[in-house]
Amino acid sequence: MNQRHMQKIVSAAIDAIKEAYEKRANASMQYAEGTFGEDWVKNISEPNEIDRTISVIRFINQKNQSLATITNFACHPTIMDDATSAASADYVWGYYHYLDSLQGGINMFLQGAIGGWIQPEDVPSSFENALHNGRSMGSYVHTLLLSASKNSSDKISFKSKTITFPMKNQGFSALSRAGVIKRAFGETVASEIASFTIGDAQFATHPGETVPAMGLETRALMKGNGPKFVLGLSQDALGYILKPSFFSKGNKIPYSEYLTGMSIGPDTMKIIMDTLKTLLAN
Repeated sequence: MNQRHMQKIVSAAIDAIKEAYEKRANASMQYAEGTFGEDWVKNISEPNEIDRTISVIRFINQKNQSLATITNFACHPTIMDDATSAASADYVWGYYHYLDSLQGGINMFLQGAIGGWIQPEDVPSSFENALHNGRSMGSYVHTLLLSASKNSSDKISFKSKTITFPMKNQGFSALSRAGVIKRAFGETVASEIASFTIGDAQFATHPGETVPAMGLETRALMKGNGPKFVLGLSQDALGYILKPSFFSKGNKIPYSEYLTGMSIGPDTMKIIMDTLKTLLAN
């Protein structure tokens, strides 16, 4: 891990928070939900299990101008995997390109539950296709917001819990001892899970790349009629977080050997979901 790069990210985040606070303004919130990506987003491990929910909130000022839009959807940004070794925002670039030019304001994409390889399939690797599919997402989000619901609450709440996971993958521990990962991986590893609300919108974090089953179950735990955001790779990045069936010998799940090799262990999913049941109970 490049510590200088990480510090640059932290510093930029701090500066952005300060700037946002200094430029704060009165706003109202609206929201919408739909489904997206049926023609190009697939689960290559378990094709019949996928969460295509797309959740959106937008903040507008008194002139009905867009101040910020937040979109949550689950799909690896990997259209460009076979085309370049350069860093790329991939289809998310197209999403930003479309909404930035159409409505202005700040537009943010938040990744969902992408474990088990939720990714673009049958999309040729090219910048043109990345732009096209991202713009399609931006267009869909804009269409959803044309019939958005009005937020009915100004409540903001936050809850979190520190948890301990058993460390079953000795590869993580070896990388920690070698200094490749700047983190202590012993018999256990500590992490954090959070849930919070912004008006009618509800959010829950997953500390890694979680399978769609966890995204679907998390949404089912959320109460109310507002939009439900499942934030993958949030608070932490503990590799793939999989169903116990992925770890069973003789399973016929494609790529399960690789996926479990990048997972801290088979108990992780249950611990996360039990924690979220507590955090989302009220």
